Amino acid sequence: MILALVGLLQVNAAVPTLTLSEALQRATRLDPNYVQALGQIDNAEWGRRQAIISFFIPALTAQVDATKYSTEFFNIGTGQLQSNAVNARLDARYEVFSLRKFTDLTRTKADQASAVAGELQARYQAAFDTERTFYDVLAGQELVRVAHDRVRRADEQLAIARARVLSGAAVQTDSLQLLLELTRAQVDALRQETTYSVARLELGRRVGEAGPADAVPLDQPPGFLDVRIGGAVEGLDQGERKIGAFGFGQLRCLLLQFSQCV
Repeated sequence: MILALVGLLQVNAAVPTLTLSEALQRATRLDPNYVQALGQIDNAEWGRRQAIISFFIPALTAQVDATKYSTEFFNIGTGQLQSNAVNARLDARYEVFSLRKFTDLTRTKADQASAVAGELQARYQAAFDTERTFYDVLAGQELVRVAHDRVRRADEQLAIARARVLSGAAVQTDSLQLLLELTRAQVDALRQETTYSVARLELGRRVGEAGPADAVPLDQPPGFLDVRIGGAVEGLDQGERKIGAFGFGQLRCLLLQFSQCV
């Protein structure tokens, strides 16, 4: 038992802890969709350069043919008998006015804009998935702590009930409900620990770790949207002028009545 606890402590000590910014930086570099989107941007930029260069540089075509014959023949160019023939050709073509060049220029510009939009979407999607996993780990930390507190309280209540049974102030059947609560608390603690372990493994996978990764708690909790009655009534007045007075007028009266009550 002691060796198992020591091994568990060593495993937990080896788990790296990451802040939200570190997790986002590492996850975006390793996300396959984001890396693919970056490659599409490079391809679109090269296609754009090619479309622009085609206005100034002629198109070159090189061709080489090699033929081997079963019998020798007299080659007029070399003045000798030979069984091999090699032909090389180099063509240079420049189109002064071509509608295809303008269409290619427009198409490559659209491809480049599409690649940039795809990169932005992949980046935000990777950040969203990483933040969700990061907050799952933070939620798992708190839920595991709450589950352990529940087990501790149930254990204390069961100990008190047993002491009352030993003192004669209660019977043994009075502690059955507390024993059931302790069992439920232990099962819930195991379930929360399992969920927490899965969240840490998911975070480690996203940031490129071979094992789990833990999250550093945030310095400040997320803020809440402060909506006051006066601001809501003012917004409804603006909406009433734009859309209509029927539904907004009823809701405005309800808000004013609520503000007078509080």
